[in-house]
Amino acid sequence: MPDASLEGEPECVLREEGVYSVNGRNELVWTLGLAPGEEIGLIYQYTVLVRVG
Repeated sequence: MPDASLEGEPECVLREEGVYSVNGRNELVWTLGLAPGEEIGLIYQYTVLVRVG
């Protein structure tokens, strides 16, 4: 996935509606094992192209 910063190792799947888009649409899936009551936070950043004018 270009122009992205991800924590962990998610599975990245290009969604069908994003195949021909300037801004590709991806689905990220994290598979994590958590103990009962355990919480976790994940951070991700992304970049999009915006038409101006």
